[in-house]
Amino acid sequence: MKTMLTTHTGFRFEVRRARPDDEPIVAEFFTHVTPEDLRFRFLGAVKEISHERLVAMTRSDDPHVHNFLAFSTDGMLIAVATLAADPADRRGEVAICIREDRKHLGVSWELLGYVARYADDHGIETIE
Repeated sequence: MKTMLTTHTGFRFEVRRARPDDEPIVAEFFTHVTPEDLRFRFLGAVKEISHERLVAMTRSDDPHVHNFLAFSTDGMLIAVATLAADPADRRGEVAICIREDRKHLGVSWELLGYVARYADDHGIETIE
C-alpha cells in the first residue's frame, strides 16, 4: 500500500513498505547520505552499508521490524525509516535517514508522523 504525504513546505512524496527487490535502490540511496547522518542512523562510524544491513532493511522476516521507503514524485528514493518494536509490540524505536539534497523540506518530520501513526495503528504504545 502506498500513501502520498505532503510536508509543511508543500513537498509531496509517497511512502510504502520496503520489499526485497528494493535492495539496489536502497544501496544507491545511502551513497547520497552524509557521513554524519550515517553515523546517527547506524549509531557508529559506517562508510558503506553492508549487504547484510540492506537485506535486513528490505527483507525483514521479523514481525516487530517495519521498514518504509519514501519516494519523490519523480520516483527517486529520498528517505528510509525503520520502526523496531519490542517483542510485546509495546515500545518501538524509529530511525530515519534522508538524502542530503532533500533536507530542509519537512520530509523527516512528515515521515516520522507517518511512522508514529503506523505504530499507533499497530498497538505500539510508545516510540523513541
